[in-house]
Amino acid sequence: MTTRRGFRYDSSRSRLEVTVDGTVVAIFNNIAPSLSLTSPLEVGSGGTGVDSLNDHYVLLGSGTDAVTPITPSNSGHVLTSNGTGADPSFQAATSGISRGFALFAGG
Repeated sequence: MTTRRGFRYDSSRSRLEVTVDGTVVAIFNNIAPSLSLTSPLEVGSGGTGVDSLNDHYVLLGSGTDAVTPITPSNSGHVLTSNGTGADPSFQAATSGISRGFALFAGG
């Protein structure tokens, strides 16, 4: 005989139920799930790898390393590619273009 065990959290009632073979065997009321960490959650575990982020920074993925923040720039600057393998940077917008958009064909 296989015994099935499980947990079910009912957020509408802040309640955790423990089940065995489909029968509720324990109920914990007024559960407020939370997570406290003493160090940053690493990228490999779904985190950013850093403990705080500054307002208005643009975040760049860095593979398995912590995210890389790009410092905000002056008004009128745009985030521009510096080529494959290089981080983008804020640069002055090209003069003569007041509005524009690009269309990309998927493939």
